Amino acid sequence: MKYTLFILIAIVFLNYATSVSAQEAIETATVTTVPSITAAAENSRRTAVLTQAAERKSAIISQSAARKSAVLTQAAARKETAASKAAERKEQRQETTLENLKKRSLAEIDRRIKSLNQIMTKVTELKKLSDEQKATITTQIQTEITNLTTLRAKIEAETDLEILKTDAKSIISSYRVYALFIPKIHILTGAEATLTAIEKMTSAYTELNQRADDAAIGGSDTTQVELLLATMQTMITSATTDTNTAITTVAPLTPDGYPGNKTSLTAAREKLRSARSNLMDAYKNAKNASMLLRQLPPVQPTATSTPTTP
Repeated sequence: MKYTLFILIAIVFLNYATSVSAQEAIETATVTTVPSITAAAENSRRTAVLTQAAERKSAIISQSAARKSAVLTQAAARKETAASKAAERKEQRQETTLENLKKRSLAEIDRRIKSLNQIMTKVTELKKLSDEQKATITTQIQTEITNLTTLRAKIEAETDLEILKTDAKSIISSYRVYALFIPKIHILTGAEATLTAIEKMTSAYTELNQRADDAAIGGSDTTQVELLLATMQTMITSATTDTNTAITTVAPLTPDGYPGNKTSLTAAREKLRSARSNLMDAYKNAKNASMLLRQLPPVQPTATSTPTTP
């Protein structure tokens, strides 16, 4: 009985010891395992966080790149559109400039051709020029009209703006209608008028000289009148010479010689001014001579004897 009790006590004690040992082992295992599980979880969480952060960063970079690419694409498209519109506007401006310049050039050519035709008409009406001088000037004018007509056709068909600009400049630089021909015809018509005035002044001189001769024959003192008339004749001769010099100076001038022959135009104008000045002085002398002649006693008509018949 005691032995049996002892065995039971031993079994109970053994079970208790085993239970305590098992509990301690479990607790020890728990204490040892928990930190390992916690570190792994932390590592896993950190890895997940880093992975998510990397994914978010990659997504942000990708989105930023996409936005930048879209912005650049839009900017390039806008730039291309702007360049295309600018090119269209430039082309339109060039076309407008081309058409406007063409219209102005054609109008200037037409104006010059009209002026040249008017000049040719005036030349044919001049009576103091020789036939050779008229033929020379008429040929020059007709050549200019022909050249301008050819240039007009070229400008009308021109499509290149730079070439058109050069052609437009040549209207003034190569065809000296207003720089040469108009001044030239003004000098010639002025010379025509001056020669006509010289003819009238010469007629006046002839009449006054006859009256002076008649007064001298009648016994009047015509010394002062004769001096005035002599000076008047010299002035008429000088005016005639200057006027003819002006004509011969400008008649052969051509546009090819301009502006070198501009001095010839100036010299011809000076000759005409000198001729007109001499005519004015001659007119004053004629007026004074006429006044002196009126102050002289009237000339008695000379009696003519009747021939006797043998």
